[in-house]
Parts: sequence; structure tokens; C-alpha cells
Amino acid sequence: MWSRLPSRCIRRGPLDFTTLCKSLSTSSASAITREKIAPGRSRFVKYNGLVWTVAIPSGMRETDGVREHTKLTLEDLDKRLAAAGTDKRHILDAMVFLNDVASKDEMNDEWVKWVPEGCEPSRVIVGANLAHGFLVEIKVNAACKLE
Repeated sequence: MWSRLPSRCIRRGPLDFTTLCKSLSTSSASAITREKIAPGRSRFVKYNGLVWTVAIPSGMRETDGVREHTKLTLEDLDKRLAAAGTDKRHILDAMVFLNDVASKDEMNDEWVKWVPEGCEPSRVIVGANLAHGFLVEIKVNAACKLE
């Protein structure tokens, strides 16, 4: 990415974030695409051949456990990636947030079923105090499909 920055952004010493942002917005690189879903939030963001999104257990019930939350979150992730023009075969890395890290094995069972063989992304699991009663959230970065 840095090699694509206009020469006025190449500096010695500390990087000036304001200059970087201005340069990206005026450079010949592709435009940033956002699909807004709520104030301050996008369903996904696309830029320069990459997609960023966060999936949640949409449609969850209060009695659902980690296994069901994971299934719902992966379904939501499929929808978000499709809306951005890509799919799970193009995920580069994933950050899985669990309300209780002790539930990792239940989540992992569903993850392994969902990820296509040969398309395993880099992945980390992070314990977090999730909002709205969520037990699982997944943030991914994916490559756009080549057209």
C-alpha cells in the first residue's frame, strides 16, 4: 500500500496522519466504498481490493448458546461478504471475539465446518465483554473477488 502513495507522502521521520489521509483521498487509488447501516457504522468498507466487515449473531435468542451464536454470526458474515462482492474463500484474516474464551471449542467446531478446505485464514480469538448479549462477534479482512 505504501508504495502506491503519492511522492508527497513519502517522508523521513514520523508519519503525519492528516497528510496521509489527505493524500489517500486525493490519490489515484480506488475510492473508499461504505455501506452505511447505522449512524457511525458501515455494513462493510471496501478499498483498494480489500473488504473489512464485522458480523454479529443476527436473529439470536436469549437462550441460544455459543454454538448457535457462531452459526448466526457466520451466516451474517456470508451476507456481508456477498454484499461487498466477495465470499469466505477470500478472507485473509479473522478476529473472533468471544464473551467467554472457555467456549472456544464450541465456536471452533462451527468455524471449522464453515471455512472451505484450502481457504483457511489467519485467525485470532479474543476474550471480550460483548454488548447486546452477544456471545460471538467476528471481524474479517477479505480480498475482493477478481473480476
